[in-house]
Amino acid sequence: MKALWIYADADGKSRIKPLPLPIHKITRPLDAEMFRRQARGENIGRPPRLSPSTGLRSIRISGKQKDPWRTADSRQLVFVLSGCIELTASDGTTALLGPSDILFEDDLSGQGHYIHWRGDCRLLLLGVSDAWVPTGDVTPATTDASVRAAKEQPMLRRMYRASDNKAYFRAFDQLFADPVASLSTVRPVVGFQFVQLPPGAFVDWHPEVVNNFVVVMTGELELEVSGDHAVEVFGPGDVCLAEDRTGEGHIDRAHGEVRLACIQFEDQHLWATPA
Repeated sequence: MKALWIYADADGKSRIKPLPLPIHKITRPLDAEMFRRQARGENIGRPPRLSPSTGLRSIRISGKQKDPWRTADSRQLVFVLSGCIELTASDGTTALLGPSDILFEDDLSGQGHYIHWRGDCRLLLLGVSDAWVPTGDVTPATTDASVRAAKEQPMLRRMYRASDNKAYFRAFDQLFADPVASLSTVRPVVGFQFVQLPPGAFVDWHPEVVNNFVVVMTGELELEVSGDHAVEVFGPGDVCLAEDRTGEGHIDRAHGEVRLACIQFEDQHLWATPA
């Protein structure tokens, strides 16, 4: 993954620099009982600190095309799930972003930039407030060549609790249901955070407790559901909406160093469930 920041300098030129991310690094083993207790309604301490968001949108752009020179219409984090983006800033610098990469568009007052879209681009646009300031470490860029070469489109899944109190997977086609090149409507978000799991991290059977929209940025996150014991392995650029808030839940296994973007939603702002 790469994380880049396009911003306007004092002279009004749009420039590109590395983006620091406030990644919460989990180093201790995660206790599944903690999640089970929360699902039973117990208060077990302070909830995680989430960064505020102005909402989430999605867009799919297919084929080779260029945007005209433009500035960002709002401050937003752009998650690339598939395809490639060639970014050119007004100072002449360029960058290439692919699956699992993140771009912070923050040049609202600058001379602008343009984007050349390549392939079947599927993007998530997460709005951030005017007060949000990127902090933390600049994460070294990592590339999984085999994943990038093979990924023509992301794996999109929802993990839900059925009437038998067990969790199952289903497709998440609603995420990109709008026509090609059309932005979806803004979906309100509780907040977001970045999380890092160490290689070999394991969480036994547990519910998710909150509606957690997870984007995998590095490594592989293996999830096993309790209903039919199906297993899905989510790699860079893949998405899982975990909404199995009660019940037996699922198992997490981390392969490699797993970095995740976790976006939290209230029930009323989730996508409609299939008939």
